[in-house]
Amino acid sequence: MKKREQLSPTSFPSGIAVPHAIDRTAEKSGISIMTLQEPIRWANYEVKLVALVAIRQEDAPIFDDFFEKFIEIMSEPIHIKQLSQTADYAAFVLKFKQFVTAET
Repeated sequence: MKKREQLSPTSFPSGIAVPHAIDRTAEKSGISIMTLQEPIRWANYEVKLVALVAIRQEDAPIFDDFFEKFIEIMSEPIHIKQLSQTADYAAFVLKFKQFVTAET
């Protein structure tokens, strides 16, 4: 992951950082989400939400489709604002599902 950040920062203008490894060598695919009460500086942007991504090689085709949609949704600053204000995991998932439904 450190090598990936050195190549190019994984933060976006919308206020999210999506750190991930260059290789897809994770033992289990998944995304861990951290919302921040106060933004932090991540390379060139202020970040309020961090999505740590891990991908197994075997899951790459499915994960690539999901990840494309994930980034599309997370590129909207209003989405980051609303998601970072959720109180817990269930509220975060519900709000994210609303964004997915609205986009399709």
